[in-house]
Amino acid sequence: MRTWFHDHGLSLVAGGLWIALTVLAFALPDGSVQEYLHNLAGDAFGVTLVVVATKYLRERGSAESK
Repeated sequence: MRTWFHDHGLSLVAGGLWIALTVLAFALPDGSVQEYLHNLAGDAFGVTLVVVATKYLRERGSAESK
């Protein structure tokens, strides 16, 4: 039996990582660590976008997912 978390866990973890990195990047004082976290948050947003878009296409039953 599949649970709700099993179906949406990757999206939640990727989104949570993106939110956590964004909050941390804006909470730190200016410096090289903050710039690094801004870049890392941008990459995490890209990963989240790809995961959610892939799930959307797969759940819609597109020809590419079969």
